[in-house]
Amino acid sequence: MTGHRLLCCRWSRDAPWETSGLAADFDWKKTAGPVMQLYTEATDGSYIEHKESAIVWHHHEADPDFGSCQAKELLDHLENVLANEPVVVKRGQHIVEVNPQVSGEPNACMPCFHRSLIYSIDMLVGCSIQFFFLNV
Repeated sequence: MTGHRLLCCRWSRDAPWETSGLAADFDWKKTAGPVMQLYTEATDGSYIEHKESAIVWHHHEADPDFGSCQAKELLDHLENVLANEPVVVKRGQHIVEVNPQVSGEPNACMPCFHRSLIYSIDMLVGCSIQFFFLNV
């Protein structure tokens, strides 16, 4: 199962789900969180959403011009302080989001596929709310 860039697979229907080695190190949240908090305190109508593997700063309820300006500054600030961390900082419509940097689900699945050459396995593959069940 890959959800928010995490892969799990099981080697039989009775076996427990195993997490791949792709479970990211989330120490970067200790840096990103306080930086986002500073911008939240300075921007009325903004808030932080903590996800399992991401942090999102929302400013859709803030003054449009000020919120947009703050988002640009926050993006630059986060890119600077997280430059050596395995994360991606991106700006969307009324958000700034920090996610673990992962090469993608196809690469995430390769350990299971290699092992599936010998065994039949169940895998759940997807991102966020989209999941695909595979029996390989």
